[in-house]
Amino acid sequence: MVELADTLALGANGETLGGSNPSIRTMYHSRKQLIAIALNAEISLKDMKLSNNSLLWPLEKWVTAELCRLTPAFLGTKSLSFLSLCSSLLILTSYYFAGRIPFLLFAASFFILAQWAFDVLDGAIGRLRKEGFVRWGFYIDHLFDYFFMSAVVFGFWFLIPQSKFQILILFFLWSSIMVNFFLFYSIVKDKEPDLAISFGRFSPIEFRLLVILFNTMFYFFRSNMRELVDRYLPVLNIILFAAVIVVIYVYQKKINAYDIGEKEDHV
Repeated sequence: MVELADTLALGANGETLGGSNPSIRTMYHSRKQLIAIALNAEISLKDMKLSNNSLLWPLEKWVTAELCRLTPAFLGTKSLSFLSLCSSLLILTSYYFAGRIPFLLFAASFFILAQWAFDVLDGAIGRLRKEGFVRWGFYIDHLFDYFFMSAVVFGFWFLIPQSKFQILILFFLWSSIMVNFFLFYSIVKDKEPDLAISFGRFSPIEFRLLVILFNTMFYFFRSNMRELVDRYLPVLNIILFAAVIVVIYVYQKKINAYDIGEKEDHV
């Protein structure tokens, strides 16, 4: 126990993590650097920054730091990213068989948490160890986030087949919001270098927890949950459709203002 504590301990004055263990010592740096790199809410990609203002962001930062301390040396940015993809495939597989084996809903929830852990660790470990896959990581991370979202939505497709049409609409609307964010950023990144990964106080971690809550309730109240989904999924889609309209209106207005400002500057 003392040896384990020595392995994981961080000195109060910024001593090297890992004590006398050289393999751990090469993996990590001081507590100050660990917090600055792995927990920082603004992650630089040249002039780009990811900003997160969600309710659970402080907790997510703390958990990320603890996971960084426990990540073995053989797991790097690329391996963690592909473990995230594998988790998404296992989520879809769990949902596919959950109709016949409902207990697999808990497996789906476990893999949702695993996907989150790999998703936050791939970037944090890359920055901490200075692996250098900044652009590759940005591209793959967000592509695999889309795959994760698709796995969850089409998992519901398998789980609640009577609501397939509404689930398809849900997928289209959710995808529209994601595409809108990235299109907006690609157009105005010279004006607004912050790419928001939270909308209001809601971010991917809250989405994952809501899905896990849904899985748990569906396991214990299957027939009632099917009725609720049939009744309220169209309402959710109407709300999402309204959100898409609002987001498009707000972002096109901001882009139009930038165009007018640049036009006036050239006059």
